Amino acid sequence: MYKFSEILKNQRLVILPKDLIVYLFEGWAKFGLLSGPRDWMAREAGKRYAQAFMDSLDREIDLGEIPELLEKIYYFTGMGKVKVSINGNEILLEFVDSPLFKSSLEPQEMLRPFLGVVEGFLSGILGKEVKGEVRDRSYILKVKG
Repeated sequence: MYKFSEILKNQRLVILPKDLIVYLFEGWAKFGLLSGPRDWMAREAGKRYAQAFMDSLDREIDLGEIPELLEKIYYFTGMGKVKVSINGNEILLEFVDSPLFKSSLEPQEMLRPFLGVVEGFLSGILGKEVKGEVRDRSYILKVKG
């Protein structure tokens, strides 16, 4: 089994300072980018990252590996600590600690842009459509097909 922490170290991931993360996302939300285009852009970014990640990994990832992979990605990118679990075709991603929660915005508004990235990434990794929604400080993602 691969150690995702070792793989991610070699991905040249950018770790952003926590205050910068909050500043950027508050600014984007206040700037008023409509949720439709914003969500589409986030999904496309996630799909592109999935493709680059899979190309460097040179193997497929199964659904059972998703919790560890997402937990490591969030940690390595500086987005905080998450707990991921799978129940059937649902993936629950719970934020334990994140710089995003230092924002003055509601947690649902702050997390929404990341939902698209996660949906796109998982869709690309699994080769199936993944859709989700924000509930408080969690994502509920459903794998279709």
